[in-house]
Amino acid sequence: MELDDIRKRKEEEYNNQIEAVRQQMKMEEEIKKNVRMYLEDKAYERLMNVKIVNYKLFIVASQYILQIAQKLNGRLITDDELVRILQGLNAKPGGSGEIKIIRK
Repeated sequence: MELDDIRKRKEEEYNNQIEAVRQQMKMEEEIKKNVRMYLEDKAYERLMNVKIVNYKLFIVASQYILQIAQKLNGRLITDDELVRILQGLNAKPGGSGEIKIIRK
């Protein structure tokens, strides 16, 4: 009996984790679909690269893009504009706000 209870509890925990991952993936796909409508191709690629490197910045930038989308009147955000948005969101108080690319 005790072993069955442990097994059921572990299975339930595992199923909860799977459901949480599914929900996160669904949310992420929805964000990507919505943001895609307001970005040029190069800007979208850059945002997807940001997602790989800094997921929190991707989420914040996506939310910001969706907020300002109404003000764009159908115009797409360019790569340069996205860089400025990312710099502004990534800037630390008292910091330079620069994005440094280090290649190895």
